[in-house]
Amino acid sequence: MTKQQQNWAVAIQAVEKLQALNITVCNVCISASKPVITIEPPKGVRFAQRPAEVSIRRGGGELVRIRTGMFEGCAVRWLNERIIDQVH
Repeated sequence: MTKQQQNWAVAIQAVEKLQALNITVCNVCISASKPVITIEPPKGVRFAQRPAEVSIRRGGGELVRIRTGMFEGCAVRWLNERIIDQVH
């Protein structure tokens, strides 16, 4: 089994576990090192490590906060609905 096939197998298993927790999976992609899963989690979901926060720009130039964490060997990221004030 190739590394990419192994990553897809890990991603499929993680997606099935997330769906069992009633978490909507929006996207799955395979990066160079691990699968990355984008979700819409219900409030109060806990992951294996404390989530980091990364700010990015979204359409219209506004800054939004994206949280990332690890789950079953995959990087998981989700939109935190708070909008960050822009610093000029």
